[in-house]
Amino acid sequence: MSISEVVLPEGSTGRVLRDQFHYAAAHRVGDIIELSGHTGHRADLSLPEQLEEEIATAFANITATLEAAEMSWSNVFSVRTYHVVPVGADSIPGEAIGAILNSFAAHLPERYPVWTAIAVPALAFPGMRIEIEIKATY
Repeated sequence: MSISEVVLPEGSTGRVLRDQFHYAAAHRVGDIIELSGHTGHRADLSLPEQLEEEIATAFANITATLEAAEMSWSNVFSVRTYHVVPVGADSIPGEAIGAILNSFAAHLPERYPVWTAIAVPALAFPGMRIEIEIKATY
């Protein structure tokens, strides 16, 4: 089975992260595309102040990676989201779940992917509140 990197265009958030931190936005493994955790970072590596905008930006970054792989959201079958929650919280805040569900409705109106939402105390970079992994197939 062959494995190949999906390379994003110069200047895209995924390409900036690839070049600065030495990891791929996605790999094609046979008929599957597996995306690394995509964040709400803009190409200048800043993060939106509002959670809903950070999630929307993460979905836009995923869209760019899917397009680089010649795919779309209609190819997505699996989603895993990581949500930063306050220490001691017993669940992911409704605001975050609502923003994800709104993004699902916008990007996956006729498809129901498998989805796992995971609460974590922190992510890789300061200020991050969301990270999203995707699997898609042809």
